[in-house]
Amino acid sequence: MHYHCDPWEYMGADVGSLPPLEIDNEGIISNNSLNVDNSLTVNDSNNNETNKLWSGSLDVKNEHKPEPAEDVVPFCVVKNTITNLFAPAGSGKSFLAVAIARTALITDRVKEVWYVDGDNSLRTVFQRDILAIAKENKNFHYVNLNNPHISQISGIDLVKNLIIASKRDLSDVLIVFDSLKDFTASYDIMKDSDMREFFGLFMAIRDYQHASIIFLSHTNKAGETYKGSTSVIDSIETAYLVHPKNKGDDAKKSGYLDYYLEGVKAREGGMCVWVRVDAVSKHIQVEGIDYQGYDKERDQRYIEKIAITIRNNPGICHKELAKKLRRNKKDKRLIKILNEFTGNFWSLKIRNKKKCYFYNEKLALQSLYERKNKNVF
Repeated sequence: MHYHCDPWEYMGADVGSLPPLEIDNEGIISNNSLNVDNSLTVNDSNNNETNKLWSGSLDVKNEHKPEPAEDVVPFCVVKNTITNLFAPAGSGKSFLAVAIARTALITDRVKEVWYVDGDNSLRTVFQRDILAIAKENKNFHYVNLNNPHISQISGIDLVKNLIIASKRDLSDVLIVFDSLKDFTASYDIMKDSDMREFFGLFMAIRDYQHASIIFLSHTNKAGETYKGSTSVIDSIETAYLVHPKNKGDDAKKSGYLDYYLEGVKAREGGMCVWVRVDAVSKHIQVEGIDYQGYDKERDQRYIEKIAITIRNNPGICHKELAKKLRRNKKDKRLIKILNEFTGNFWSLKIRNKKKCYFYNEKLALQSLYERKNKNVF
């Protein structure tokens, strides 16, 4: 019933510290410490500066819609979509986003992560050991726009000139933008017309380059709703209001940060879940997904794969579903799971004497644990 990543199983590394921690020696924020193989340009064979981070080529005329077999976070953050995590300032959403990205990478749900940070100071970066994570895994790339020791570039220029202009296929890449206000430049986040134009950029990265995008933003003063134009939520597939459940001394004592993720937009993904982040290993544990007693990760990922295949192909018949899953249509395990989970992750209809399956679209806004204050861990 939970999505769990054991860091020792995958990496065997201890790379964290419980935030926030005081840094006694300001000298550790040095040039060498900040250069984690993230220089923005290199020289090509003709001695011309080229983009090292976003090199690649993609013919945008050959647009296609990928059909990923699994999610970035099961039933929550869907691949090849745009997801928003919004919360009040200081609620720990950056820490949560780092943990989501790291867990997705080391469990092979994505092949590459780019965490582009325009919000956090270098001091905060060191407190949260983000650079240690980048050093630990060569495919976790961290770029801080506030870093004085690398070539300076604005958030909007990075989006336009380094990501979109590269035309690179980003099908198995997760990009995290922290936070939205640091990339919009002169676009007003409160104006519908501005946000419709700006999100055309994010949508190009999603639709033509096939990236998975998570961006962070803030709530209103009451901490209850998204702060900004409604066009932002209209332009994306998934949005979560992040509720931190333990902070400060409580989090330091336990070694965990707990969150309730309330799905407020669920075109794809968006299931309401509880998430625990291990403050040391930076891995996440998700509760609230009903796997009906299937506790092994192998079984859960197979069930997820079936559900996502149905989600990608509404009304798919049993024979075609088995074919896409590379299973015999008489496979007993497949038939058993299809029968057991009808009414949960998918529904069944008979059309022309064939069994046809449909993803349960309302599942996302339901949860086994609907009370926010329930102690699910």
